[in-house]
Parts: sequence; structure tokens; C-alpha cells
Amino acid sequence: MDIHADMIKVLIVTAIMTSACVSDWRRREVSEMHWALIGGAGMVFVALYGGCDLWARSMVVLGMA
Repeated sequence: MDIHADMIKVLIVTAIMTSACVSDWRRREVSEMHWALIGGAGMVFVALYGGCDLWARSMVVLGMA
């Protein structure tokens, strides 16, 4: 995996967790949408950069879904 994919992952997780932190700070609750977004981003990155063959990556993504 290249450095650009790693940086994109860091930026996505940082943005979502910052939003969750601000939401928790203001309202003392965080919506489920934050975790769904992180999970969805994780599924995309596993599908694209999973490391195994396409069949194995698709099984992992289906299991995550």
C-alpha cells in the first residue's frame, strides 16, 4: 500500500473522530452515523487494499457488512 492511501485513511478517521468528539463534548452523545462512516470507509479500504486475492477480500467485506 502506498503512502497516499495511508494518509487518506488517517485524514478520514481524524475527521470523523473529531466530529464525534465535538458532538460528545456538546451533547454528551455521539450518533451511530460516526461509527457507520468509519466502518464503511474500512470496508472500502479492505476491498481496495486487502492484500489477498479478490475472492478473499470480497468475503471479508461481506463479513464486515
